[in-house]
Amino acid sequence: MKIVYHEDYLKQTQNNGHPECPERLEYIMSYVKTSEIDASIITPESAERSVVETVHSPDYLDLLKNFGRGRLDADTAVWPHTYEMAMLAAGGGIAAVRNMMDHREPTFALVRPPGHHATTCMGMGFCYINNVAVAANWLRKKVDKVAIVDIDVHHGNGTNDTFLDRSDVLYISTHQWGIYPGTGPAVQTGTGEGKGFTVNIPLGGQCGDATFDASSSKLIIPILRQFKPDAILTPIDIVLPEHDEVHLYFVLGPATADTYVDVLSHFWTNNAHRFPGVDTLVVNQDNGPEVHSRRTWFMARMVQFADTADLTVRLAYYPPYHSKYSPAERPWAILENEWNGDLLDTVDAAIGHARSMTWKGEHPTVVEWFHKQYEKGKTLSKVAMREIEDRLERLPGLPKWFVDIVPAPP
Repeated sequence: MKIVYHEDYLKQTQNNGHPECPERLEYIMSYVKTSEIDASIITPESAERSVVETVHSPDYLDLLKNFGRGRLDADTAVWPHTYEMAMLAAGGGIAAVRNMMDHREPTFALVRPPGHHATTCMGMGFCYINNVAVAANWLRKKVDKVAIVDIDVHHGNGTNDTFLDRSDVLYISTHQWGIYPGTGPAVQTGTGEGKGFTVNIPLGGQCGDATFDASSSKLIIPILRQFKPDAILTPIDIVLPEHDEVHLYFVLGPATADTYVDVLSHFWTNNAHRFPGVDTLVVNQDNGPEVHSRRTWFMARMVQFADTADLTVRLAYYPPYHSKYSPAERPWAILENEWNGDLLDTVDAAIGHARSMTWKGEHPTVVEWFHKQYEKGKTLSKVAMREIEDRLERLPGLPKWFVDIVPAPP
């Protein structure tokens, strides 16, 4: 387990004696240190302004930054350090979801100040920047769907309103009805494309465990299963025809140029010792959109790989995309037959089928899962690509299909 925490979260945000106080975090951290909880600390950085502006207006952020000392409303004090502290709290939310995506482990963001009351253009209810909304928008660049379950006693009106008209972020809230901020009726279920993706569960005061258990088992968990926040696995294989070996790798989300090169690098790092004296690595592949020889970021990463591995890399493409002549295509038919219509509703199910398939009478030599989500759409500028192009040797007459990359001299 990881805990996102920063000493600056202990700075004052409200007046002395206020319930939203530094002591809350001090008590929690003290318990973690003295208990048997196996947790390590992630120290976050402040969120980038551009990411925070996906939720909050620039004018409001400028107001908060230059406010000085005073109050946004009767409940929400501002100090000269409030803006920096709130940006650090938003960065803590991003650090938490980044760690979950990269390592698939429980991560607790122990941040101050809180955020779920903060709206697009105003802080309120002890909240300045909507940390969970900022983190959700950051995460949306990595996956197609995000779910937020808000279990605070107060309704998260700011988070609710941020995603009210969106179908890519599911917002579920359990809260006590009739208290601050007076929002979150059950009949509010979203607007426009977001209709049905806001789920408010107002509860009466003094509700106990039985009520929350019923809310969870009868409403929250079934809705989450129906929504299915994305954990998409994409398989990539490396086939060694002369050795009758297939190496299978799975990554989160769609495969990108970085994915293919990282898989190749991982393969070579673990197998180079088997091929002593090899100075040229021939890579046969389809001319797909992420790996064709005019894909600027892919070629830049391949140059980097050639230099790191000190190998000449020869890219030899099969002309049609998804060519039937490519050995790398054949394991997918076998894997699909192994799945045989089974519901792949967990990562373990997908990986298990991959391990049990047979290729020429043998199970895959390697089945590994890369616990990482790759950013899509990376490119190089024309100027930067000219430097990469100088490192490429394209076969005359077939410049797109055969490319040599020679490692840079030591």
